[in-house]
Amino acid sequence: MTRLFLALTLLALAALGCAPTGSTAVDATKVAQTPSVPSTEAAPVADPSPESDPAPVGETATGDGRTTEPEKEAKGEEGAKEAGKPATGGKLAVRIVPTLAAARQVAQAERKTIVLKFEAEWCAFCKLMTKEGFSDQEVAERLKDAVVVPVDVEKNDGKVLAQKYEVLSVPSLVFLNRDETPFELLKGYEDVPWFRARLAQIMAKRGA
Repeated sequence: MTRLFLALTLLALAALGCAPTGSTAVDATKVAQTPSVPSTEAAPVADPSPESDPAPVGETATGDGRTTEPEKEAKGEEGAKEAGKPATGGKLAVRIVPTLAAARQVAQAERKTIVLKFEAEWCAFCKLMTKEGFSDQEVAERLKDAVVVPVDVEKNDGKVLAQKYEVLSVPSLVFLNRDETPFELLKGYEDVPWFRARLAQIMAKRGA
């Protein structure tokens, strides 16, 4: 009887659509509403924001994308000497070039007097003339129409030039016209006032 009762109960439950204990009935409506599984295909990557164009050479990029021109390199005292233009602060500087060939070019192009400065490494007055005399503003003014070439009398080229212009002591300055004919020889060095006075006299003699 008990088995028969159980069998009838199960049949009744099956007829009513009830699932047996331990299982979950699947609701067809829920299946229809279940969102589809997202595709595994990678979505296209969004284009990144374009990189800022690199700053042109000679400019500096800033944080907000602007560019600023770099500070111009200061020329300094040596640059002013080579250029023969006023140095920093509007100061004049004696124009000095390293070779006679360079002085020839300047003399011809700018109608300058060539000054050969004969010197030696061991000569204390040569160094004093350079440090004290050539750094003086009035001296620079007197030599504004000249280009100076240091000549070491202990080197081969210096020996040849010393012999050519009959230089027997240092320091000595030989002043040449643009055709390289000498018009004055200044021997020795005393002090700045003496140097100013002598240069004023000599440069007054320079040829055209």
